[in-house]
Amino acid sequence: MSIAWRIWLWAAIVRALKHVVPLQLLVRWLCPADQTPRSRAAVEPALAAYLMTRGRFPRRPPGNCLDRSLAAYRLLCAGGARPQLVVGIRPEGRGLLGHVWLVVDGEPFAERGDVESYVSIVRFDERGRREPAAGGVADLAGIHWA
Repeated sequence: MSIAWRIWLWAAIVRALKHVVPLQLLVRWLCPADQTPRSRAAVEPALAAYLMTRGRFPRRPPGNCLDRSLAAYRLLCAGGARPQLVVGIRPEGRGLLGHVWLVVDGEPFAERGDVESYVSIVRFDERGRREPAAGGVADLAGIHWA
């Protein structure tokens, strides 16, 4: 199955589950136990290239950053890339703008936007474990995503 179909499949699964499963549990569930580092070279470049494409379905990745990042996180974890999933916020007008992205080897992975302008409030490692982040939040157990 191609990278495009795999990411769209996982994004569809995530899109349904994010309404009923707290983020911390969803991220942990997306981490496969059988991570195989030897496949990283096959998955990472193809996924990065796909995430940077534009066009119509299925030639472009999902538009929602949470769905897209969680699906890509699943594929990168399965390929042994050791990604971090980052949730950040920044002031926007009179409110806050949120964004979710991936970090691989200390660098934003296939990210078009300016992630440096966001304050990281939570990070998850390649095993789905929550890591300390700059902004921090007290409890993610009750967070659901619209």
